[in-house]
Amino acid sequence: MLRSYRSLVGGHPADGVGWVHWVRVGDMLEAPYDMAALKATLDTGEAGPDALTHPSLVGRVALSSPGQRRQALAAARAHQPAWGRVPMAERVGFVTAFHRVLRARRHELLDLLVAEGHPVRVARMEIATMLAAVHPRTVTVAAGSMSCDHRVNGRRIELVRKPDGVVGLIPARNAAAATLVFSAVMTLAAGNAVVVDLPPSAPLSAAFVCHELIAPLLAGHDRVFSALCAPVREVVPEWLASPDLDDIYYFGPSGRGAGAGRGVLAAR
Repeated sequence: MLRSYRSLVGGHPADGVGWVHWVRVGDMLEAPYDMAALKATLDTGEAGPDALTHPSLVGRVALSSPGQRRQALAAARAHQPAWGRVPMAERVGFVTAFHRVLRARRHELLDLLVAEGHPVRVARMEIATMLAAVHPRTVTVAAGSMSCDHRVNGRRIELVRKPDGVVGLIPARNAAAATLVFSAVMTLAAGNAVVVDLPPSAPLSAAFVCHELIAPLLAGHDRVFSALCAPVREVVPEWLASPDLDDIYYFGPSGRGAGAGRGVLAAR
């Protein structure tokens, strides 16, 4: 079955400006020239319709346009306040539901990770770590840290953590699905809106997590979540210049991250 994921803009699928296709890495190793040619002709739109039925093709993810990326940030900004006011118990329920659906569909995710080139043992370890990160016991501890109430010398001291607002997430290229789960799920549960930029170099497993696991669980508040796919060199400058973004989670080369940080400080 060919998995095909469009751009997810403010919770709604939209046509992109092209596709990134993924062929099974095992087949790439056995027939590198044939598989590279297949991917290249598909990515450039030069392949015929029969190419989409090739048995080595696993899936495709739409590339997003600059306009879609702006729309995603605007939707996140507009709808985050309502999501932030949702009771904590309901947002914790979102994480619990995500843990349940991830556990139920972990074999699908395993197949996609292996197709992307993760060794089976490594992929199983990644999924086990994802499940631990969103386990109900983990969530209980995290939710308890959102507020604390103390009485000192007859005075009440209450500390309450509030959402930051709109968060942009750039997952790691070599572990996109795992870093997505670690970051996006808990960030959403804290009351923030999240816009994800999937790495075009390996977007398939992360797109599966976004489209099939996270988005369906946000019914009624789906506008606070977007999953796009574009080169990071285009996305980071757009995000840094946008008034609709409050934070960036960036997984990647430290030099590029430090450069982005310097740009933020210089702009203030």
